[in-house]
Amino acid sequence: MIEKILCLNIGELIVTGEDIIVSTTLGSCVSICLHSPDKKTSGIIHYALPYFLNNSMEEDNLKYGERAIPILIEEMIKVTKREASTLKAKIIGGSNCFIRDSKGGLDDIGEKNTLVAKEILKQYKIEIVGENTGGKVGRKVLYHCLDGRLQVAALTQLEN
Repeated sequence: MIEKILCLNIGELIVTGEDIIVSTTLGSCVSICLHSPDKKTSGIIHYALPYFLNNSMEEDNLKYGERAIPILIEEMIKVTKREASTLKAKIIGGSNCFIRDSKGGLDDIGEKNTLVAKEILKQYKIEIVGENTGGKVGRKVLYHCLDGRLQVAALTQLEN
């Protein structure tokens, strides 16, 4: 049987009980995969920045971890009709693949994206059962929504 593959972009969220594979590519961005084993339901988010910046013109809540993660959790609760603490989480991405400028620009965005994920999951008492974060290269992700299986491949770093 050929499985359906969906591409997940920055600022997008998918919650499903269908037998699909979600594909995404991450650098400093982070994806959180949530799975409800007894309901065979999964959710995944792809966010770019840890916190909403007050001076930002962009108000897409799904691009900011502090806003996107609770939205993902609430959608999973709504669909599964289970408490958040019954969910299992996997965190992927958060690499520091950007070169910083002399004033410290792009100051460890990947690490901050990962930390906000861990903080919020802890607040909701969601167990982190897998993590593939940090480093200096991006990742290609395939998330099998029906069983919560995750495939992660490192992207090679190009030399200048």
